[in-house]
Order: sequence, then C-alpha cells, then structure tokens
Amino acid sequence: MHRLRHPIRAIREPFGTAGLIIAVVALIAALGGSAIAAKGALTGKQRKEVEKIAKKYAGKPGAAGATGPAGPAGKDGGNGANGTNGSNGANGTSVTTAAASAGECPSGGIKVLSASAPAKVCNGTTGFTEFLPSGKTETGTFATPKIEITEAEVEAGVESVQLTTSPISFAIPLEAPLGAAEVHFVSTEEQEGGTGPAQCPGSAETPLAERGNLCLYQGGTLIQEENAEGENEARVVKIFPATGTTGSAAGAATAGADALALIRAGEGQAFMQGTWAVTAP
Repeated sequence: MHRLRHPIRAIREPFGTAGLIIAVVALIAALGGSAIAAKGALTGKQRKEVEKIAKKYAGKPGAAGATGPAGPAGKDGGNGANGTNGSNGANGTSVTTAAASAGECPSGGIKVLSASAPAKVCNGTTGFTEFLPSGKTETGTFATPKIEITEAEVEAGVESVQLTTSPISFAIPLEAPLGAAEVHFVSTEEQEGGTGPAQCPGSAETPLAERGNLCLYQGGTLIQEENAEGENEARVVKIFPATGTTGSAAGAATAGADALALIRAGEGQAFMQGTWAVTAP
C-alpha cells in the first residue's frame, strides 16, 4: 500500500529546492501581472519571499546601448508680447570749466568739472631755454670771405698772404664765456692723422666738443693757383670773442666768437670753410 505524498514535495523532489524556486519564478512570469494582482493570490509574506527569490536569481543589467540619433529641431516659438517702457533717467550733470590754481597748474590752465572727478588741463611749456644747458652741444658752420689775387698784383709783387675773419654765432648763448685754453682749431691734416686736441674728438663731417670747449674743424678750401714760391696755406690763427677785436685775448663770448684765418695763395680766388661745435661747461 503506497503512501500519498504532499503536492509540493512531489514537485520539489524531482527538481530539488533550486529547481522548485526557478519553477515558481517561471510560473509567476507566465501568469503575468494579472495573476499576481488577483485578490488573495499571495500573502504579504509570500510576496516578499517571491520578490527576494526573483532578485537573487535575476540576471545582471546589460551594457548600455548606442546613443540614438538626435531628433529634429522643434519649431520656433512665437514672439512674446512687448514689455512696458522703462521710466526716464535723471538728467546728467553739465560739464563746466574753471581756472586752475597755481598749485594745480604752475604754468596756468583750467580744470574741467563734471559728474566725474575734476580733470586738469594745464598749459604746456615751450622749448625756449635762456642758456645752453650744461653738457649740451650745439653746432654750426663758418666760412671766410673769398680773397682774390690778380695777375697784375702778382707781377707788382703784392703779398699773396691775407688775413680774414669769419663770424661764429651761438644760437643758444652760453651762460659764461670761454677762455683761450677752451677754443681750438683742427686742420684737415690733424683730422686725417688723429693728432688734433683731445678736447675735439670729431671732424668736419661730425663736429664734436668736450664739455666747456669750442672746436673749429677745417673743411673745404679753394685755392686756384700756387704762388710763386709754391706755398699754399689756409688755417685759423686765432679765435677771439665776438665782442672783442683781433687784438683781444683768445676765447669766446657767451654769444659767439670770430675766427681769424690766414690764407696764402697765388693768382686767383681762395677761401676756407668748415664746421664748429661748442659744449656748455
């Protein structure tokens, strides 16, 4: 005589406990939502057990799928209604001017007044200077008048040596005059040989002078013919103040100087020219 088995045990024995669980889950999935939702189908405890078993044997989430294409652009929205006008702003401050004080503008000027901070507009200064500033240099040119020896004068034995002067005027006066040791003449031979005075390191093309010195540089010289003895000569023999005479002591006045030149030549015309530089003490 066979003994009847419990229905659940009859299912569990062929499949085991795990098989039973899987079978239950499969059954639930097959029945769908309507079976689970039926009134009284599962108790609260049973429902929790089923959810626990479903979570335990549920598979892991799959990898994320590829991003889908962007959808078409939506239509433009309609214009909104116009907003109300804002209120009028307050009136601005007018710009006015007033005379600037001596402390604000020593050379005079005005100050501009507005809603912002006042602004000063001062007068500029001119480039005028009463004296050549110390260490500053000014330059210029000089030339002697032409002298002429005629054939008749040569035949008559007239001396072909002449003295002539050339003025040198300073555009900006010196504050004090220069003495004899501070005025110099540099011949073309000295320029070419570099044997001129140390106070005059320049040339006729680039006149220079050390501080507190006046330098004259010989430039072009025209002597058309040689004299009977074959001697030609052109040089500055003395530099004296423009306010003095050829007999005055050598030097330069604050306004300038004169160059006394000796020219020895034969028949024809002769003269000498050059450049100068003076540097204030």
